[in-house]
Amino acid sequence: MAAQRLCCLNSSYTMCNTFFGLFPAQECSSDVDFVTAYVFGDPHITTFDQLSYSMNGWGEFTLMSVTTQDFVLQARTGRARTPYGTFVNATVLTAVAASDGNHSHFQAVLDSSGTGMILHVNGQNVTDDFYKKDDFNWTPNNTVSVWRECGQNKTFVLAMFPSGVTVKINTALQNLELEIQATKFLMNKTVGLLGNFNNISEDDLSPTSGFNVSTPIDWRDSKFDQTYIQKWRVNRTHSVFKYRDKEDLSSLQDFRPTFAKDLNLNNSLDICGSRDELCSFDNLVMLDWVFAKNTHNFRSYHSNRDDKLRNNPPTLSLRDKDILVDGRWIVTDGLVEHLELATSDKDGHQVTVSWVDGPPEARRVTNLTLKYVPDVRVPTRIG
Repeated sequence: MAAQRLCCLNSSYTMCNTFFGLFPAQECSSDVDFVTAYVFGDPHITTFDQLSYSMNGWGEFTLMSVTTQDFVLQARTGRARTPYGTFVNATVLTAVAASDGNHSHFQAVLDSSGTGMILHVNGQNVTDDFYKKDDFNWTPNNTVSVWRECGQNKTFVLAMFPSGVTVKINTALQNLELEIQATKFLMNKTVGLLGNFNNISEDDLSPTSGFNVSTPIDWRDSKFDQTYIQKWRVNRTHSVFKYRDKEDLSSLQDFRPTFAKDLNLNNSLDICGSRDELCSFDNLVMLDWVFAKNTHNFRSYHSNRDDKLRNNPPTLSLRDKDILVDGRWIVTDGLVEHLELATSDKDGHQVTVSWVDGPPEARRVTNLTLKYVPDVRVPTRIG
C-alpha cells in the first residue's frame, strides 16, 4: 500500500505503470509486508522484534540506521516535567528527524506549547499548511511523501521514504509518540535503538557487533545507560536534525535519569496492573497518573493491533484429495455426499468451518465432515 501510494497517488503516470508492472496481482492478502516499532511515554521503546524497554537518555540518539542504504532515523529527547512544571529525572521524546540519502529529509519538533508540531520537509517549513488543510498531502520532487491523518482523537503526520520506512507521529501529553513501519525487505539490515530487526528479541540490546549477547543487559539497571544507550548517542556532526541558531545539545551527556531498579514498581498496581512495568515506571517518575495511564493505553492498543496483524491465516484442505476430478468435487443431484476436511492454524487457534450460502437443510458440518445434499436449483459455496 505504501509503495502504491508513492508510485501512483503522489507520482507520475509512468511510475504508476511501473508499479503495476512489478505487482500485477492486486488481490487481498492476510500477509503483512511490514513490521512496526514504537517510541512512547517516558520514553519507552518497542523494537521491531517486539522487545520493550525504557530509554531515558537526554540528547539525540540513532533509532534506526539501514546499513545497506543511506537512511537514518534519529530522536531527540528533553527533560520531562510534572503537571506542575517541576523537572524530574526522566526524559520524553521531543523531536524526530530522518534522512534518506541526499534527496529526502523530514523533521518534526514538539512546539513550545507541547501541544503541536513544527514540521520541515526537505528544508521547507510546512507547519501552517499541515494544520490548515485536513487533506494535507505533499511529495516534493517525488522524494519523501508526507501527509496528514486523523483518528483516535489525534492528528498524525506521516512521512514515507523511498527506503521502505514510514514514520507516524502525534503529540500526546507534552511529548511526542512515534510509530515506525519498516518493510520486511530491511530485515537484518538495521542497527540502532530499535534493534537488529532479525526476529530475535534477545539480541536487540547488543551495543556493538561482537558483543557477548549471552551476558544480558538489564534496562532496569543504571549500567544500561553507559553500556547500551550511550552507544547510540549522536553529536551535532553526525546529527540529521536541522539546528536553530546557537542551538547546542553537547552538554546533555552528564544527565543521570532514574532507573527502574531505583523504584518499587508494585506501588502502581492500582493504576497499571501487575504486568505493565512501563506504566508503573511512568507513574512513579513523572508523578502523573494521567501520563502513566496514557502509556498503558498506547501500549495496549498497539499490542492488540499488532497481534492481529501477526496472526497467520488458517488452512483448509481435503483429507482425501482423490475425490477431486480436475480440481472439482463431482456430486449427484439429490444424493447425500460427504466431504472430509482438515484444518490447521500456525498460531494454534481454533478453526471454524461454515457454509457461505445455500439452504440450511442441505448442509451440515460435524467434526469437519461435511454432509451435503446437492440441489441443482440452489447454487452454493463452501467457505
